[in-house]
Amino acid sequence: MESILHRLKSILHWLKASMSECLYHHFPLAERLASHPDGSITIHCNDAREEFVHAKAIHITLDDSLRSPYVPLVVRSFFVHSGAVCHEGRFLPLLAVQAFSFICYFIL
Repeated sequence: MESILHRLKSILHWLKASMSECLYHHFPLAERLASHPDGSITIHCNDAREEFVHAKAIHITLDDSLRSPYVPLVVRSFFVHSGAVCHEGRFLPLLAVQAFSFICYFIL
């Protein structure tokens, strides 16, 4: 179990470093949208940064979430911007990455 946790931490560190390097070259992805009175939308560079989330499913397995032919409500939490509608996107990062670890699996 200790080696799995160490490997997971290593993967998360690598993902964050890779994302940082990518955003160095594609920095607008780390910003927010801005709407203007004339109806135009631009990228507002304000150093708000991207969002990186590591979510842990302690009481559910990947098999539990895939077993049903219907999408379980917990699956909505797999998506960082779940529930955001239309204009709400102005307040959210253009890029959001969520790494999700189940009891026995890791999903990006």
